[in-house]
Amino acid sequence: MGKTKQGKPNKLQKTKTTGKKGKTVKGAAPAGRKNPVVPLTADEIYRQLFNLSPNAIAVFKPEDGTICNVNDFLCQGSGYSREEIIGRTSQDLQLFSQDIREKALACIAKDGCFRGLEVQHRLKDGSMVTCLDSGDLVKIGDEYYVIVVAQDITHIKNIEEALHNEHNLNKAIINNLPGLFYVIDEYFRFQLWNDNYTRITGYTSDDLRRMSALNLAPPDKRSSTVEKIKSGFDIGESSGEGEIVCKDGSFKTFLFNSRIINYKGKRCMMGTAMDITDKKKSEEDLKRFAESLEDANIALRVLINHSNNDKKMLEDKLQTNINDLVMPYIDKLKNMHLDERSRKFISILETNLGSVLSPFMTDLREYHKKMTPQEMQIIDLIRKGKITKEIASILNVSVNTIATHRNNIRKKLNLRKTKSNLRSYVRSIK
Repeated sequence: MGKTKQGKPNKLQKTKTTGKKGKTVKGAAPAGRKNPVVPLTADEIYRQLFNLSPNAIAVFKPEDGTICNVNDFLCQGSGYSREEIIGRTSQDLQLFSQDIREKALACIAKDGCFRGLEVQHRLKDGSMVTCLDSGDLVKIGDEYYVIVVAQDITHIKNIEEALHNEHNLNKAIINNLPGLFYVIDEYFRFQLWNDNYTRITGYTSDDLRRMSALNLAPPDKRSSTVEKIKSGFDIGESSGEGEIVCKDGSFKTFLFNSRIINYKGKRCMMGTAMDITDKKKSEEDLKRFAESLEDANIALRVLINHSNNDKKMLEDKLQTNINDLVMPYIDKLKNMHLDERSRKFISILETNLGSVLSPFMTDLREYHKKMTPQEMQIIDLIRKGKITKEIASILNVSVNTIATHRNNIRKKLNLRKTKSNLRSYVRSIK
């Protein structure tokens, strides 16, 4: 309560005042001021609250659903006028389904009210909105009424549906990634993973929830794994090769790539990992083949320095060793999933090994000692029916390079001024 200029209490008086449009406004004003207003009665306060509510409000008769009163917000939102609604039932206007009406009445019969009932309301234009309805059974005079308040949550439901759809899309993308997907926190605990993680490693989702990422590292590499992960958290990203111990005890090698994200309010590392186990095995096999080929070349150099009598015996032995010890690995490699570059190397290895002890190549080398090793290889491929483009692909050089070598070969074979076909000529040499 305020005070007058003389410091006396400022009492509220019942008054009436005129608003901007000349209407009388009821209320209260300080004593001594002009245009005081009259306090509202309880009934007038109810009516003001009823019409000023930001939610739709309707008053029904419980026995037949007749609508006795509605507020302005309901009329504005539904498209109906008060005259079109009052006196009619919810069934007449098809405001909501009969099932909803029966469910609400059952709650009222049991508890005298219902709360937070999600209802699809039909508007005058036939469109639907989703609302949360709450109602109370009240007695006014000698009659009972049901007062229902409906809060429109259509916008919220649309947002929820959009979020749900986005969640499903993200989940589908994650689960269709070709390798592993994971999110771990700073304590190395799994926060999220894709279906491939459980399928490839053999661990169940329950297993991963209880495990740390360190549990999947080989015991002798856990210290280095800790350092790698901590370094990734420090610099914001991490990449490199690493091994995972699967549930069956087997080891798989992966190429990891990860970076820092904020996930559920926590600083986490999100990453992917591609299984490169087969690729690593192929590389190791190729390395062994290279070593075997080097051994074969060493043996060949030794063979050349021996007498002619020993030469035949050593050639046969070397050929047997190559056939028994080297060629099976080549056949095995050819059936593996190799990239294009590795397949070319295998092709070259196979071609070279097949030509090492070829009688044709030995005779030709004896006859034309000026031939380079690559020229000898090209001659052998020409003899096998390979065209220039195929030879270039096998030897991983350009077509022009092969063409130059062919001209040099023709020159060394004294075929440049003749019309002899190079392939026919080399095939004729015995």
